[in-house]
Amino acid sequence: MADGSSIKLKGVEELQALLKEYPVKVTLTAQRRGLTRGAAKLRTYFRHEAPKVTGTLRKSISYKTVKGSKGSKIRVGLLSRQYYKVLEQGRKPYKRNGRPVAGSPPMGGLDFDRVWNARREDIAQMIIDEAKKALLQEANKIHAKMLGISRRKF
Repeated sequence: MADGSSIKLKGVEELQALLKEYPVKVTLTAQRRGLTRGAAKLRTYFRHEAPKVTGTLRKSISYKTVKGSKGSKIRVGLLSRQYYKVLEQGRKPYKRNGRPVAGSPPMGGLDFDRVWNARREDIAQMIIDEAKKALLQEANKIHAKMLGISRRKF
């Protein structure tokens, strides 16, 4: 945490105990699903804060899963930083097809830090809850396979 404050989360110890009970592949799937759903919610919060002029900035906010040796990480942010630079710095006058085009002043963009600090506890709790749900779903799938139960309906 950048500002030194702490987050109070419920169910962390329970989730850690559950993660130790299951095989690594199942726990990694559950963790990834929890992170992905938390990132999708954070992306929604960021998009609500984006200017609504054309929607270009809103559409460029996305998340990406980065797999590492110690698990997965999720990055939430801008895919295209070019439009964001125009918002922050403005645009200099230029010529298009030989005709002068006026520049634009800085318009101000997103304040990702403010949104993150306001919502981080909700997002962290959502990641824990979704990881628990996903872990139990994966365990149920394994149990069903062991019993020979299929998901197909006849």
